[in-house]
Amino acid sequence: MATYYQPLIGKILTISNAEMRVRINLAFAYQLAALKGWDDGIYTHISASVPDEAGAYLIINLDYALMK
Repeated sequence: MATYYQPLIGKILTISNAEMRVRINLAFAYQLAALKGWDDGIYTHISASVPDEAGAYLIINLDYALMK
């Protein structure tokens, strides 16, 4: 299990190691998409499912994530 502070809600959250790996991989995919210029579409997103957690998905919306 991993714990981290979530400043938006002011709490310390605990997540599984599998979810932490997916979050790291999703962040890498986000950076790769930006480097390749794949972030210029409308409603572009990257999503991933969390292993061992039925129905759990993480989504990065590139339109909002890359706003400057």
